[in-house]
Amino acid sequence: MFSRRRRKYVGRKECKVGRTLYERKKYGEAEELFQQAVQGQEKKLGKDHVDTLYSKHLLGCTLYKQKKFSEAEELFWQIVQGQEKELGKDYVDTLDSKYWLGCTLYEQEKFGKAEELFRQAVQGQEKELSKDHVDTLYSKHWLGCTLYKQKNYDEAEELFRQAVQGQEKELGKGYVDTLDSKYWLGRTLYRQMNYGEAEELFRQAVQGREKELGRNHANTLESKYWLGRTLYKQVKYVEAEKLFRQVAQRREKKLGKDYVDTLDSKYWLGCTLYEQKKFGEAEGLFQQAVQGQEKELGKDHVDALYSNHWLGCTLYKQKKYGEAEELFRQAVQGREKKLGKDHIDTLYSNHWLGRTLYKQMNYGEAEELFRQAVQGQEKELGRDHVNTLESKYWVGRALYEQMKYGEAEELFRQIVQGQEKELGKDSVDTLDSKYWLGCTLYRQINYGEAEELFRQAVQGREKELGRDHVNTLDSKYWLGRALYEQMKYGEAEELFRQVVQGQEKEHGRDHVNMLESKYWVGRTLYEQKFFGEAEELFRQIVQGQEKELGKDHANTLDSKYWLGRALYERMKYGEAEELLRQTVQGQEKKFGKDHVNALASRRLLRKLQLASSSPLTINGTTQILANRLSDFFLEGQGSRAQYTDSEIYEISLLLKHSNPRWGKVPRTYIVLRTIGCLSFLDDLIDIGFSDHWFPVTERNLPRCLRPSVRAEFVRVQDLVLTKSIDLERSEKGQHCYFTPEESLPFERKGILGTGGFSQVDKVFSLISFKEYARKRVLRSSAFGRRGTDDMKRFVAEIEILKRLKHRHVVEFVGSYTDPKYIGIIMSPIAQMDLAAYLACADASNHQELRTFFGCLARALEFLHEHRVRHKDIKPGNILVDRGNVLFVDFGLSLDFTDANGSTTMSMVNGMTPRYCAPEVALQEPRNTSSDIWSLGVVFMEMIVVLKGKTIQYMDKFFRQHGSRQACIRTNPIALLEFIAELEGIGDLPSNRALGWTQQMLLIEHQLRPTASSLAASIIAINKEGGGNTGFCGICCAFLEEDFSDSADE
Repeated sequence: MFSRRRRKYVGRKECKVGRTLYERKKYGEAEELFQQAVQGQEKKLGKDHVDTLYSKHLLGCTLYKQKKFSEAEELFWQIVQGQEKELGKDYVDTLDSKYWLGCTLYEQEKFGKAEELFRQAVQGQEKELSKDHVDTLYSKHWLGCTLYKQKNYDEAEELFRQAVQGQEKELGKGYVDTLDSKYWLGRTLYRQMNYGEAEELFRQAVQGREKELGRNHANTLESKYWLGRTLYKQVKYVEAEKLFRQVAQRREKKLGKDYVDTLDSKYWLGCTLYEQKKFGEAEGLFQQAVQGQEKELGKDHVDALYSNHWLGCTLYKQKKYGEAEELFRQAVQGREKKLGKDHIDTLYSNHWLGRTLYKQMNYGEAEELFRQAVQGQEKELGRDHVNTLESKYWVGRALYEQMKYGEAEELFRQIVQGQEKELGKDSVDTLDSKYWLGCTLYRQINYGEAEELFRQAVQGREKELGRDHVNTLDSKYWLGRALYEQMKYGEAEELFRQVVQGQEKEHGRDHVNMLESKYWVGRTLYEQKFFGEAEELFRQIVQGQEKELGKDHANTLDSKYWLGRALYERMKYGEAEELLRQTVQGQEKKFGKDHVNALASRRLLRKLQLASSSPLTINGTTQILANRLSDFFLEGQGSRAQYTDSEIYEISLLLKHSNPRWGKVPRTYIVLRTIGCLSFLDDLIDIGFSDHWFPVTERNLPRCLRPSVRAEFVRVQDLVLTKSIDLERSEKGQHCYFTPEESLPFERKGILGTGGFSQVDKVFSLISFKEYARKRVLRSSAFGRRGTDDMKRFVAEIEILKRLKHRHVVEFVGSYTDPKYIGIIMSPIAQMDLAAYLACADASNHQELRTFFGCLARALEFLHEHRVRHKDIKPGNILVDRGNVLFVDFGLSLDFTDANGSTTMSMVNGMTPRYCAPEVALQEPRNTSSDIWSLGVVFMEMIVVLKGKTIQYMDKFFRQHGSRQACIRTNPIALLEFIAELEGIGDLPSNRALGWTQQMLLIEHQLRPTASSLAASIIAINKEGGGNTGFCGICCAFLEEDFSDSADE
């Protein structure tokens, strides 16, 4: 842009020739002529003469074109100052010089000063020349570029739009300058993620520049490059790849292999190939980019670090984790130094380094890196940003692999909520997080909720990915596992079969994953007693695993064990025995003799050996049993080590076949045989002696034993006093700790129920030969990161609960801890809980149901007198066993000691919203009166059933009245209306219960009755009523004072 004013001045000839050379791009020669003109004019006319300044302007433009920006800047400053003085600030030539000074500053990245000059130029030119004048449009264009560089994209966009509209009008759509403004408008829209419009502008720029400048012109290639980037962002990878290939090839030819723009094109071509999973070719391109950029720009340059990062990602995708780790470490270090620890790109490299370490099973360091990424991303992007949620997801996976299931669960719940909000319920990422939340819950034996999540994952993945996609099959597999654990074997079998078919199609018959799925088909068939089909499957699995994993692999040995079980059930004892011998040898070699799996296999082998000997004669069988029993005793070989529970159980099995009575007292048998007094065994059994008596003293041993025998018995009994002997001794026993190698003295007979993070199953004791209910809670969910002091306090609390003996309180028989679970052994095994009872109760049950009021009140009075709060009273925690009601799941966090109401303010972990008191829900101070509220809600549900209505009827009433919420706690107005309605319907004598129940449900907890006053009220009403209206069982119908001396009088 030169001034159009014609001049006659000193140096005219030099300027005229110089301008001709300038137009021909012979800038060196032009510069020399302009220098001569300036020198002559300064001498003849002076430095600030208009003509001198004009020649300096021409010289500045020539220096600019030769990229001598520093010299050009100095000249333009002189020119601007001179022209402002001689011509004025708004004179056209002054504005023109400001424009060129702005361009010179722009090229030196002095964007702030450049912006100021371009703004002055635009304002002046709009005033002097008009808004659509070519020079004004040029200035607007460059002001837009300057704002773009300062990331002020909104204002830049507006300026580029004005420039494009004006230039199309003044110069034409295909004019080079118009195309240039379109190109920059496209870049601005790209930065604002308006990729559709940006694409259209870049296409126009490409077409126009190809026509005006040629296909290989730098500007044409630059437009294609940005068109490729825009297509990449719209996931149009095939077209983007084609463009990046053209640009990379032509730039390499035109500029050279190591030129920065060539390397940048290769980088983006690599990214496009990466997204199409062409990882091998992408790796080669990223390597070229890294090498060239490190050479040209330096190792810590931002572009070199980008290429390093993506090369790492490409290696990761090809499972070259060691190489990828090294690159990500370089990227993290470089980006931390260049950009800072909390920069998004640094955090992204941290994330990928974490993923690489995760794949190498370095879960601890991976977790730390993911946590750093999460903290930074929450700060920079927000908690619910997609990238933040992704990093949280990987923290969860790292925690899962370290078996920190409680923490992992909490994270996955947050992630699922965030992703459902940001991405939608059926997004692949949301489904993936639901799947992992399901796995985490499964590991915490919360099979019910895990099942629901796996179902959602299966349905969503089938829809989004297809039935045979790896992730869909994986979800089906784990859904099958969750169903199996809940004994839903038929549905589990169907799912495992679908998984097997999909995996066979995808991977082949002998793939490890397919064999694992087949194994679970076999397990479900076995549990359904389809032993023949199970046998056939386990044969296939064993053959495949021996081939793929080896004969001694843990999975192969496990499959052999189950094949042995199937063969045993089909009475193929010979083959089963040989197979189990191999299994026992392999497991003992791999895990040790006392490992749980080895012990289970050995027990089955013993059982099988006994079964296979049955066709022999009685004498032959007896001899076999005697020989096998002798293996456990060192006749004349001195003392031996203490017997293990597993050995005692095997002795019990052998004794059952020769003398069933002896089989129930294996410890007594061992002691008497060791001291040579086996002849006394039947006498001891006859008078009721059992293994449950251990440990004994000489004084409490039966008198049928001579004193010397009693002394020997006591001396030798240590041989059989394993830690499990304490498990069924209630308050006399100790909490037991089992190592991974020690087997538990219980046989699992089935699942009674699951919920939260616990499971209740039915077990058979191998010590007392009684059946119990066993509750198992994962240690990770109970204690999380808390230390041994918390565990000790918990054990102390259990010891207190063991001492509680009441007809309406479940007995704590014993407790133990193993590496994974806390186990609590309880009695009795009830028929159902109160929730199930209320659901099926009819008029024939009403007399029995009415007695539950007084019995539950007396039971709660007993607990409170012993300073135990229940904390989670609900129908599901009240058992009904042959007409008797029992509290269960109480007091497992004793947090009160003072007698005055025992108030605490700790957080609530196990509350059930429907039944919890208002102060508990609000996390306010609470005490025993909170239990009274919860029991009041239960009483209200019992009254509803006595009135001939259902719990659903009650819920519907509450949703239609008051605050329209189903909880009594949140709808006190509806409660009053409901009581009024109940009083007028159904069984009128039951209205007596409404009175005390209403008192129990007072919001002010100080006004609620105590358990003692409640029990007294019910018993008093019970005495008045008589007949069929009694509200208390005969077991609890009298207070203690009724039996005192004064009462008798």
